Amino acid sequence: MKNFEQIMDRILRIRRIYIAILLVLMAWLSAGGVFGDLHMSVSGRFLALNGAFSSYLSDIFVARQRFVQPAFWNRLIGLPLYYLGQFQIAYTTGLIG
Repeated sequence: MKNFEQIMDRILRIRRIYIAILLVLMAWLSAGGVFGDLHMSVSGRFLALNGAFSSYLSDIFVARQRFVQPAFWNRLIGLPLYYLGQFQIAYTTGLIG
């Protein structure tokens, strides 16, 4: 039974690292995509970047809820950040030239 627990612990550790890499990569690529789009105004670019960053922060709270410590604060902070980020990203689609 101890061997099974060690295997599961290793799988969960690899999964956490994989999720962290994906979150950072997603934020990095969104920043590159926003600043590479010359058809959008400067304010639209920063709004889209802020939306991506808000979504990134909300994902950190989701990961904290799932893997570190379940708490009401994770949802209290994470959900508004998520909806704010999604709204900002969706709003910027109307700003494209």
